[in-house]
Amino acid sequence: MGNVHQLPDDDSRCAGKDVKYLSLSIRARSRLATKVYLTLRMQMRSRNFSRMTTWSGFVQAASAFMFCAIWVHREAGCAPCFTRKSSKWKNQSLFPSTPTAVGACENPCKSIPFAAETQSEKEAIASWQGVMRAMANNDADAYASLIADEFTATDTHRDRPYTKSDRLAQIRKQKLALARSVPPELTSPRRFDFGETVMMIAREQRPGARSYFNTRMFVKRGSRWQMLFSFNTRIE
Repeated sequence: MGNVHQLPDDDSRCAGKDVKYLSLSIRARSRLATKVYLTLRMQMRSRNFSRMTTWSGFVQAASAFMFCAIWVHREAGCAPCFTRKSSKWKNQSLFPSTPTAVGACENPCKSIPFAAETQSEKEAIASWQGVMRAMANNDADAYASLIADEFTATDTHRDRPYTKSDRLAQIRKQKLALARSVPPELTSPRRFDFGETVMMIAREQRPGARSYFNTRMFVKRGSRWQMLFSFNTRIE
């Protein structure tokens, strides 16, 4: 873990001054929030694709938070497209970590209230619906095939991102306990087609809990679409 002045040794198209902009913007925001000079401690990770690069990491300052940023490759250089920040709620009861529900999962497992606009969107969303069905049915094998090995899930009620193995363990535990976790309904998502990757941002809400934004990224590997990450951001 290095301080904010140190940048990753990365040869991606979004390295260099563009990455410095990301780092310095996080630092400036933290200084504004606390009104004191801070030396931030942070961890960063990049994933590079043909048309975009994702950056994600953990920042330790007066309070800790996780972040995610998407940079789009353009002819003039790399441009910021999207950023999200997630910090932990003090009242964890607002975000139940293993919600249970009775009944079938219609939306999003079987149907969704919108139509995909591109073939990549259609295939990525179909894969995601498979993930939702696997979670609703506690089907670890089906879930594993639709999730990238480097997958991470960032939630406001956890101190660290969940990995693919964490999720599989959670699914198997729920199956043994005869518990169910029905995914929240999907409403009015925004989709971004980057060719080999698709990003979807949706507002979601579980019964009895606060609503939040969930940003998901899907990547096509071979003939299969897999979820690369899921990043929840609380709505205050």
